[in-house]
Amino acid sequence: KEAEEKKESKGESKDEEEDILKKQVPPLTFDNGVMIGSLKEMLDYLPSMDESIFRTHVNDEKNDISEWIKNNFSSQKDLLVSFSTKEGLIDLLTKFSTKNKKQSDNEEKQQDN
Repeated sequence: KEAEEKKESKGESKDEEEDILKKQVPPLTFDNGVMIGSLKEMLDYLPSMDESIFRTHVNDEKNDISEWIKNNFSSQKDLLVSFSTKEGLIDLLTKFSTKNKKQSDNEEKQQDN
């Protein structure tokens, strides 16, 4: 039984780090009613997001997406970067996702050794 608990706790810490992209936070609701509650959902939705909706939330006067990221993922310094285009945000989230995956893969290899 103890071995099972150790496995579970080991898996949980790996999942926590791996799943920062899937971490559910208070959602950001766009003007078209779409609600985004995780970085993964944001990354999945952005390519199909209408440019006019993006511009309503990211413009010279405000950046609702940046504020949402800052308020919910402030410990992830790689995400606290300025962006003003949909492509820039997609690039930022893709790089973060790739880096996060590499880190969790490396940690998994270290645990196996």
